[in-house]
Amino acid sequence: MSKARNPELSQDLHKLIWDLWVYKSMGTTQIANYINSDTMLKSKYGEISSEGIYYHVVQIRNELEKTVNEDALDSYVGEFIRAKEGLDNDIDDIQKLINLERDAENPNKDLLIKLMRLKHDVKIDKFKLLQDVELPIRVKKLKRERERMIVPLIIEEIKEIGVSSQGNIKDNSISDN
Repeated sequence: MSKARNPELSQDLHKLIWDLWVYKSMGTTQIANYINSDTMLKSKYGEISSEGIYYHVVQIRNELEKTVNEDALDSYVGEFIRAKEGLDNDIDDIQKLINLERDAENPNKDLLIKLMRLKHDVKIDKFKLLQDVELPIRVKKLKRERERMIVPLIIEEIKEIGVSSQGNIKDNSISDN
């Protein structure tokens, strides 16, 4: 059973989740396992589920969106960099395994081939990421441009219709008889 957290403790947990999710590229389950396996963190925050972590991740995404102001590209570029760094780390780890196997007394050729294939697949995923990130960036940019265009149109429409001093809209097309 999870214990209730005071606002300060909840804010500390949120900052920890922010760091693990944004900077360490951990998923919700990984973060929950990390907190629940560390006795100090578990005693401080209580046991937490991946659903509880997901709640904070949604808040973090919203916070990132709000910091973007005019251009949502920053959040998508940040997501891209986060994913790219994760794939780069995977490629480095696979290369270390390849080097270890090559340096072994009796290198297993099947294992080397499988590791090289895995490294190749991760590189392909990295290229796909580069292509896939373009669509959400363009969509977000178009939405922001549309929002900037809608506000002036609404203001212009209000000026055309007219507004009374009481704040009521008056239609200039209706004549007073």
